[in-house]
Amino acid sequence: DGQNQALEQQEQREQVQKEQQLQKEQAKREEEQEFENRRQQQELQQRQQHELQQRQHQELQQQQEQELQQQQQQDFQQRQQQELQQRQHQELQQRQEQELQQRQQQELQQRQQQEFQQRQQQEFQQRQQQELQQRQQQELQQRQQQEFQQRQQPYLLQTAQDSPQIQQQQQRQQQQQPPHPAAASVSPLPPRPVQGPQPVSTVGPLPPGALPPGPVIAAPVEQLVQPRQPPPASGASPAGAYQDQQSDGDTGSSEPG
Repeated sequence: DGQNQALEQQEQREQVQKEQQLQKEQAKREEEQEFENRRQQQELQQRQQHELQQRQHQELQQQQEQELQQQQQQDFQQRQQQELQQRQHQELQQRQEQELQQRQQQELQQRQQQEFQQRQQQEFQQRQQQELQQRQQQELQQRQQQEFQQRQQPYLLQTAQDSPQIQQQQQRQQQQQPPHPAAASVSPLPPRPVQGPQPVSTVGPLPPGALPPGPVIAAPVEQLVQPRQPPPASGASPAGAYQDQQSDGDTGSSEPG
């Protein structure tokens, strides 16, 4: 019995040792498992953290790239807008300058055309005025010539009729009156020849305001010798009836020369 008890006790001790050993091993396994779990958890956290950082970094890069692209796009659009504005401004300036030059050219041409037309009009008016003055001057000369000829016509006819009577009267006066001592050596003046109307001068037109020269026409004989007056007193010079008188060519009145 004692041996059996000792065996039982030994078996019990061995069983207790085994159980303790199993417990130690189980505790060790649990500790190792817990360590492994912690390690895995740390690795997972680290991996997640790394992934998060990478993702954040990528997002940041993408955001920066987007911002950069946006900035570049904005800069490009601004440059394009500025270039467009500058080009439009230059085109506007060029168009305005061209329009200004065209207006100035048109105004210059119009002014030159107006001046040319005015000059032509003035020259035409001057020519018309000169032609009118020349025509009026010629008409005035012709009218004065005709009037003068009409006034002279009766005197010429009367002179032609009275010429024989005047010669006879002069002969009688010379026969009846003794010669004057001072006029003994002086021969009587011959009668002035009767001249017809002279043609109108064909010299160029007179300047405005100038009177035309009268035609050179002999004065009527009635103005030179008055046959109807009584004979002069004795002692008078027989040449007294032949005093030179000159007609004024206008009214027929005479003034002693």
